[in-house]
Amino acid sequence: MITLHGFDTANTIKVALLLEELGVEYTVEPVNIRTGANRTSAFLAVNPMGKVPVIVDRSNPKAPVTVSESAAILIYLAEKYDAFLASDGPQRAASLQWLMFQAASCGPIFGQNEYWRHLAPEKNDAAVEHYADISLHLLDALNAHLANNGWFAGDDYTIADMAHFGWMVRRHKAGLHIAERRHLRRWFNAVSDRPAAHRALDLLNGLPGAGGTKHPGNSRPIGIGNREAT
Repeated sequence: MITLHGFDTANTIKVALLLEELGVEYTVEPVNIRTGANRTSAFLAVNPMGKVPVIVDRSNPKAPVTVSESAAILIYLAEKYDAFLASDGPQRAASLQWLMFQAASCGPIFGQNEYWRHLAPEKNDAAVEHYADISLHLLDALNAHLANNGWFAGDDYTIADMAHFGWMVRRHKAGLHIAERRHLRRWFNAVSDRPAAHRALDLLNGLPGAGGTKHPGNSRPIGIGNREAT
């Protein structure tokens, strides 16, 4: 049995999506980061960094495995179940490249964009402009890549796509738009249409205290209801 400790965050979305795609049995332990549940002694015993998501794999009760950091979790699960990540060759390299691009570039920059736009205690126009410019450059890079690829790793849907979907679902929180980037929009809609995406988002949006994925000024949670028009 796998336990997913998480909340309705971009990084948790990635892991929930993979678990749903795999069709494996798992439970969710909500960690409301907005009330500080990630800083309690109980959760810090699971992840001393105080971050979600975290999984605990108790498939072997005598040797449970705890994994944090969303990219590491995706790799762990993909390799455990031999799915959504090639075992070797060019596609594996492409999957890992675009997975790391999301984890090292897109995720941190989009997060800073959201922070300076909505969460910073004092407005800083220079910071807002700086992170907005970088974010737009990143979106253009994703769109350009997808102009020649059905999925991030080429012809097959992989954990690289699941990783990017997490932040694309929450794009409005960072003031990001993809309607005019037709290749990125086509890709996003393709992932959004997958039944596993519906199940993952419904699950996380339904957690007690969830609601951080709501579009500003919109009562609906960001997710399938915000599919980009073609």
